[in-house]
Amino acid sequence: MITTSYPRRAGDMAGVFIESLARHLAEGHKIEVEVLAPGEAAVPGHQIQAGVEVRRLRYFWPARWQKLAYGDGIPRNLRRHGIAWLNIPPFFLAFAHGLCRRARQADVVHAHWGISGAVAVATRCIHRRPVVLSIRGSDVSTTMKPIRLATNWAIRRADAVISNCSESHEFCREIRGTSEGCYQILNGVQWHSDEELARFRQGLEEPGRLNIISVGRLIPERRHGRLVRAFAALRDEFPQSTLTIVGDGSEFAPLRDLAAELGVGGEVRMPGRVPVGEVCRYLCAADLYVSATRIEAAGNSVVEAAAQGLPIVTTRVGVPGTLVVDGQGGYTLEPDDEQGMVEAMRRMMRDPDLRSTAGQKMRRRVEELGLTWPHSARQTVGVYKSLARPDRSEGA
Repeated sequence: MITTSYPRRAGDMAGVFIESLARHLAEGHKIEVEVLAPGEAAVPGHQIQAGVEVRRLRYFWPARWQKLAYGDGIPRNLRRHGIAWLNIPPFFLAFAHGLCRRARQADVVHAHWGISGAVAVATRCIHRRPVVLSIRGSDVSTTMKPIRLATNWAIRRADAVISNCSESHEFCREIRGTSEGCYQILNGVQWHSDEELARFRQGLEEPGRLNIISVGRLIPERRHGRLVRAFAALRDEFPQSTLTIVGDGSEFAPLRDLAAELGVGGEVRMPGRVPVGEVCRYLCAADLYVSATRIEAAGNSVVEAAAQGLPIVTTRVGVPGTLVVDGQGGYTLEPDDEQGMVEAMRRMMRDPDLRSTAGQKMRRRVEELGLTWPHSARQTVGVYKSLARPDRSEGA
């Protein structure tokens, strides 16, 4: 695998869904998975994580000047750090060199995001391995033209393309001009039994308190500001409510200031970036999940909240827009419908029976759709087998 984002340490959320896929491929299907990911200062260049070999490719000197990957993602890093533009040529060279060295030991090269796909396709004449490209959503929605062009080029020339939502799937079919080699495989979540969830929730209840939660990177496209304004509009009607926004990013300080300006600074909790394992604890302590984003693909946090039995209010984008059946497991609305969000939240907040019923329906919906990592890994193996050479043992 080659990716521009992968967890750097235990609890890191960067590319955590790729780590989950790699781990289930290694554990569940006995596939040897090696990951090539960007290096970062103070992170070891070689690690074994959950049975997966990870090689961190250093692409700039000194190491602390490696600014292209991680953080808020490549597009935003380019806008924020001037030196990130100088990182681009050595970044591509480091990835191309590392891939050509390591790919000869594999059967398939699986690239995640368009940038990685462009490197894998451009060097295919050297490593001579089939290329599977996973489109993650942000690479096709970005307004940064060079990234979009590189992604489109890789989509056309990859041996197979995997999309994680219906919108990206249709986009890839249009770019390729055919449905051949196009697959839609949704991300999974870790599934917990009812008994496990009940045990997680012990001690987390706040009697008389109604807790709304949202999880994700704090960037403008996620529109957490709209969520804060909607919460503030309902605060007098629901004085015992709180809003927890889990995540970090460039909008952290502006959101905190907005909450204070609207008079709800004490009710809006912002723990910042938390370890992956801790997200479950925050979700278990919540009564309602709300997403105001205008861009989304897999919607990992929404799916995880649904798997834990939370009712959902979300915009009609990506997987969340189809996962939630409007009026049953929650409510869906157009990304620009700010008043609609207030009304949907009000209906959920005033009716505990509705929240309970909707949460149960969301949990069943996740299970019915097979949105678990074992299911995603099994489908991915099918794509690998359709491309791998029959004279070699399985690998990735």
